[in-house]
Amino acid sequence: MSAGSAITTYVFSGFKVIAEYTGAAPTLSREYVYAGRVAHAFRG
Repeated sequence: MSAGSAITTYVFSGFKVIAEYTGAAPTLSREYVYAGRVAHAFRG
């Protein structure tokens, strides 16, 4: 890892990403709500 790079952790439910956390001490970055096949992202 180089200086200035970010750590991103993804949380899955099956094959779909449902949340995204960033940073060394993870902070919620985005939540994903699915309606059919379309994902709507909400910033945390």
